Amino acid sequence: MIFKASAITPGIGAGITGLDISQPMKKKTIARLGEIFRRQLVLVLRDQALAREDHKQFAHYFGELYVHPSHRSGLKKACDAEFFVIDTPAEVEQSNGEAWRWDVSCEVIPPMVSLLYVTKVSGNGSGDTPFANV
Repeated sequence: MIFKASAITPGIGAGITGLDISQPMKKKTIARLGEIFRRQLVLVLRDQALAREDHKQFAHYFGELYVHPSHRSGLKKACDAEFFVIDTPAEVEQSNGEAWRWDVSCEVIPPMVSLLYVTKVSGNGSGDTPFANV
């Protein structure tokens, strides 16, 4: 599958176009994505339509899927422990990760990557997710 990668900023991030990640990928495509990820640290793939299984299939290209501690401990009940769904109703003043989201980097062996899939953005102009490499 032919796709294009272009830097988002000089220091971090690449926008990927021409790739439908809901479809199975060839090893060559996965390897190229991995190279770009290791160099740019953040990949942005806009306009994707993913079912839960598509999301998991794409994630599996990069390794074992992680189970969040809240699922492992039984605090968060879900039909699919490999997903951590954030659903913030409009009347709530603050969302999970509102001030800072660190994606469990405090774990002894943290996940190599997090895949964020936004399905709905509020109408108030929010929805930006900044990334940092510290």
